Amino acid sequence: MGSELHDFLERVNECTSVAIAEPMPLLTRPIVSIDRLRSYLTTERLRKLLLYVDSSTGFEDAVRTRYLAVFAVLLSINQGIYLPTFVHHDHMADAGLPFLTCDAWPEVSKTIFDEFYQAQWKFCPKRLVFGQLHDTWLHRNVVVPMKQKTLLREGVDAVIFKVELFEEYNHLIPVGQHRARAQVRTFEASS
Repeated sequence: MGSELHDFLERVNECTSVAIAEPMPLLTRPIVSIDRLRSYLTTERLRKLLLYVDSSTGFEDAVRTRYLAVFAVLLSINQGIYLPTFVHHDHMADAGLPFLTCDAWPEVSKTIFDEFYQAQWKFCPKRLVFGQLHDTWLHRNVVVPMKQKTLLREGVDAVIFKVELFEEYNHLIPVGQHRARAQVRTFEASS
C-alpha cells in the first residue's frame, strides 16, 4: 500500500466518531466527518492520491466538491481505480449516496458494488434538514448522526428521545437562528 493511501486511511480513522444508534444496550455506528477530510486534503495530498490510483489530476475539483465521500469509500476498499467511472456519471456523486442498488451503474463497476455497499454507510450519514423530515423512513443501514440519545418518555404507541446531533449534519434550524440549541425528538414505535 502506498504511503499516500496509508496516510489517507489513517486520517479517515482520525475523522471517525461514534454515532449512537440505541442507548440501552448501547449500540454505536461509525461516522466520518467529510468536512474534516476535505480540510485534510490539500491540493498536494489530493494530487498524490489521484496519481496513486492512476487517475487524472484533472479530477481534483470534482473530488473536492462532489465526489469526496465516494472517493473515500473507493480508497477504503482499495478500489480507487474506479474513480473515473464515478466522476463520469453524475448520478454516482456524493449526492446519490447511499447507493442501494447498482442497477444504474456502468457494467464495468458492478463487480465492486457489494464491497462499496458495505463500506459506504459511515461516509454518508443522514443530513437532517429543516423542512425535509416529514414522515421520513430511512434504510436500516443509514447512520443517523446522534451524539447522545436520552429517553424522555415511553408510552403505548411511541417512545420519545431527546438527541444531540453532530453539528456537521444538523441543518434543522432555519438560517438566522442559533444552531447551538438545535434538538430533535425522535419517535419510535413500541414493540
